[in-house]
Amino acid sequence: MMRLEIGLFFCEFIEVNGKLKIKEFIMFIVIEGIHDTGKTTLINKICEKSNYLLYEGKRLFPELANVNNVSISDFSTGGNCAITWFAKNFSDKADIIFDRLHLSEYAYSKLFRNVNEIVAMNRFRMINDKLSTYNVKMIYLYCNYETLISRSKQRNTLVYNEEHHKKLTEYYENLIKNTSMANCCIDTGKFNEVEVYDKVLQFLKGE
Repeated sequence: MMRLEIGLFFCEFIEVNGKLKIKEFIMFIVIEGIHDTGKTTLINKICEKSNYLLYEGKRLFPELANVNNVSISDFSTGGNCAITWFAKNFSDKADIIFDRLHLSEYAYSKLFRNVNEIVAMNRFRMINDKLSTYNVKMIYLYCNYETLISRSKQRNTLVYNEEHHKKLTEYYENLIKNTSMANCCIDTGKFNEVEVYDKVLQFLKGE
């Protein structure tokens, strides 16, 4: 079997009847982390240089969203529609990049919606177990509270209080330790956008 780098990622070739053919090499990328850690910037960069389909929950599937919760990615006021989509419509026929998924659903539902541990963990495991059977890469972006506050002020976005930041980070880190997916954790407070992208690219290529 041969591997050849084409654009952003790798293609695999297999021999069929004496001829080389490209083997379908589907990859899912899950970008996790709380608000203002650099997820959107990273996702946009990856999508610019690849053929990935971006899944953002309510934006692409509004019929799955609670009409009272119109925020695109507000995990604190309503369940992540990706959970519903995943259960009903999951397909391994396309490369998909998820803008937050089961880690965020677990963390935000526990902290803001008072979902009990059993329900929250069942949701996490449903998606984690399913994705673990495929070629999946998870990137977890984080930063300290001071960096988060600085970014939030610049962008005039929602600011979590320090206790929320601490608790959400704790939830994420515990789940990262318990997932079977290949993952890469990056402190975006220590690296600029280009450096973060380069680290992610190395991780996705298995370097």
